[in-house]
Amino acid sequence: MAVISWDNYVDDATVTNSSAGSEILTENNVKTRQIGQVFRQSVTLTSPLSSIILDFDLGSALATDLICVLNHNMQGYTYTISFGTSPGGSQVGTETGTFWTGTAYDAPNDLIYLSATKTARYVRLAVKIPATKVIDIGRVWLDNAWEYKNAMDFSIGTLDRSTKTKSRGGSTYASSRQILRTLQNRAHGTSNDDLYGSSSDALMRSFLTMDMAVGESGEIVCIPMTANQHERQRTGVYGTISRNSPIRVIDKGGSGYISSKEFTIEEDRG
Repeated sequence: MAVISWDNYVDDATVTNSSAGSEILTENNVKTRQIGQVFRQSVTLTSPLSSIILDFDLGSALATDLICVLNHNMQGYTYTISFGTSPGGSQVGTETGTFWTGTAYDAPNDLIYLSATKTARYVRLAVKIPATKVIDIGRVWLDNAWEYKNAMDFSIGTLDRSTKTKSRGGSTYASSRQILRTLQNRAHGTSNDDLYGSSSDALMRSFLTMDMAVGESGEIVCIPMTANQHERQRTGVYGTISRNSPIRVIDKGGSGYISSKEFTIEEDRG
């Protein structure tokens, strides 16, 4: 079952940086839509190891079960995420792990499911830096993901924006550009809740809400519900929606509508 996330708590959060290093580009860059505009800090190795620390004040206690650290260069480094009732606190709980290393072809993103939903106002991301380095973090995504309850299939492909042409003499030459992942989703036989939201869900998560909130220019995260980090990273996509079909009502069932929906997410790597 796929999980979709389009709300981003960081958009409206207050972000502060308490790292032991020389800040080059501001920590508020983790809130910008242009993930190429990174938060950048130069860290000099000390003993004990220095950490990059980002503190988020969400303004109120919000449920979080999905965290994405996007367009970073900390592959293989150890992180700790703390949730508290006070800045930097861990009264609600912590999560630890190691950023996925991947390959040169993989997006430098980490898509992290929490072991349990944490409801807290204050969130701290701390990453141990084992060597002198300039650290980049493109964007941090905190959210309570929506798992839609219907039959679903998806197709994974690539988007190649390179151009290829021929010279007058017949030689082929190319202008190479990034090759990005695409994820085409098809949800069929959706329930009323998936169509227009549930009255018991304060955020009213549904495909209709997604269309109104995201359209074809807002960001979205779609990842598989799996404990396998390799599968999450390889089939998870962060980007914008394209080829977004209307919600199609197929039939009026006994107590509600049966509908279908198709859309494609194109990866964004800054």
